[in-house]
Amino acid sequence: MAKNKRASAERVRFWEDSTIIPTSEEGLPDPNPPFDFLNPGRFRNYHYTLRHNLADRRVRRKWRTLHLENQYLKCCVLPDLGGHLYTCIDKISNHSIFYANPSIKFARLAHRGMWAALGVEFNFPVSHNWMTVSPVDFAMTREADGAGSIWIGNIDRVCGMQWRVQLTLRPGRG
Repeated sequence: MAKNKRASAERVRFWEDSTIIPTSEEGLPDPNPPFDFLNPGRFRNYHYTLRHNLADRRVRRKWRTLHLENQYLKCCVLPDLGGHLYTCIDKISNHSIFYANPSIKFARLAHRGMWAALGVEFNFPVSHNWMTVSPVDFAMTREADGAGSIWIGNIDRVCGMQWRVQLTLRPGRG
């Protein structure tokens, strides 16, 4: 019984929640996806609409969060913003492993327009891809050894490529 209690205490925790982050507002996307084959100088975007309608004001916006935590690390993923790994805290030193931007300011930098500098961005098949600040698919799973994983991924509609990233924390390992 003591062994089961210890194994249970060492299991990695994962859960879904939400957080409020000041976020720049965005107007509606262009309803008409560009026919890029008519403009050979542009990168292909069809079937995606362009998101160029930025506003110069911020609002407090609620975002879904996915959390993954063991005794050494505490991580947060934003599935509605391309699956960015938003924060990763070293629980021993209580320091962030990388800068966690306290607000989201969109810029016209990605293939569809909207992009934001936050956390670790997963780019497939190109950098600042079409889904960089759009919702992606996600799941959370438990492994037999008590490890927990957050899976994020999507099927890109330009190339038809399916991508998936697995973020895993194991009990007792940093």
